[in-house]
Amino acid sequence: SAGTIIVDGQQSTDITIVNDDDIVNLDSTAKFEAEGNNPDVHNKITFTITRDSSNGSKEVDWHLEGLSTEQGASASAADIEDFVATTGHVTFADGSTTATIEIELVGDRVYEGNETFKLVLDKPTLGSGYSLNNSQANATITEDDVGVSITAKTEADATALENVTSHTFTISRVGDTTQASDIVWTVTKDNPDAPYGFTVTTDTVHFNANETAKDITITTTNDSEMNGDRSYTVTLTNGIGTNGTNDTSDIIEE
Repeated sequence: SAGTIIVDGQQSTDITIVNDDDIVNLDSTAKFEAEGNNPDVHNKITFTITRDSSNGSKEVDWHLEGLSTEQGASASAADIEDFVATTGHVTFADGSTTATIEIELVGDRVYEGNETFKLVLDKPTLGSGYSLNNSQANATITEDDVGVSITAKTEADATALENVTSHTFTISRVGDTTQASDIVWTVTKDNPDAPYGFTVTTDTVHFNANETAKDITITTTNDSEMNGDRSYTVTLTNGIGTNGTNDTSDIIEE
């Protein structure tokens, strides 16, 4: 008979084992989605997986990798707190060759820059009824918050002799700067009892939409006493993305 061989009176037959497992494939196209700034409203990154058969329902497990908690994580790695869940499963319905995985993001108002992660399909267990083709896809959570910083404009502004009474600081905005913003700055002495002061201790600087930098000037009042070096702090409040940002300057006794 076909496929049968007789050698020295021994009969052998070729047997073909047909693989009836599904082949599951994850679309590897890189995904991008804004983080959002409301922790109760979750933006979603959607991944599509397919299989080559539509027979029966099938469950596929997944997890996220490339997070900041992992050893050797990149500087742009997303945090666990950025996600509603970092593991889960997706089910192919009977008769369907396509399923989607939705990764829900947790928004905030903290500027973190773009963050990256990777969706990975778990290796199938024995008897799962499927094998994997492509099992990984990269994604980026795009920053939609505003980051605000303040720095002394020059080294001389950061550390100045006592007779230099004018100190310039630059307030900078990064990220989504499409909104106008009023930022309040306040200057305070690190030692409240130090015998010097400021001509103005608080003021507001206005940023128009898409403006990214403004200078402010702090003017100190000189004194005639020998009271040693001292310092003061300029703190930003009120504006979107300030979060109590501050910078410190030193006054050197002459």
